[in-house]
Amino acid sequence: MTHLSMPSPALLGWAGRALGAQPSVQDASPPRDNSRVWRLDLPSGVRRFLKVCPRPVMYERETLALRHAVPALGAGRAPQLRASNADHLALLLTAVPGRPLEQLTLTPAEEVRAHRQGGALLALLHIAGDLSGPRRTEARLDDPHVTARGRRTLERLVEGVFA
Repeated sequence: MTHLSMPSPALLGWAGRALGAQPSVQDASPPRDNSRVWRLDLPSGVRRFLKVCPRPVMYERETLALRHAVPALGAGRAPQLRASNADHLALLLTAVPGRPLEQLTLTPAEEVRAHRQGGALLALLHIAGDLSGPRRTEARLDDPHVTARGRRTLERLVEGVFA
């Protein structure tokens, strides 16, 4: 898979409008083919991340989780969704403090503590509520940023999932 090092002008234009300013952009994609991520730094010092999902179903799943489950984790524990765009399969996310676990060198005790924290967050996600059936459909279709074309794409996905 070939990646562009920068988002398309249309995608960057959408992100700038959603942010209210044009950010500086740096590729922050992990070393795998199914994820495109850019770090967006605003003139005000605020940092956001722009993620493009490779397929509509992945966009739908991630958007659903970010809207309805992740808020149960509390601020600062997971990226928060600030905007989404079904036409671009794009998510505009807040930054969270820290570094990915795989980038850290931990003692065995620190590793156990990190996994316990991860388990506690996973438990919060599980009790966040039912994310199936009507709630799932509602979550897909209530995005004010979905254009007519994006809405039709999402409606076809809904038909396929619940057929």
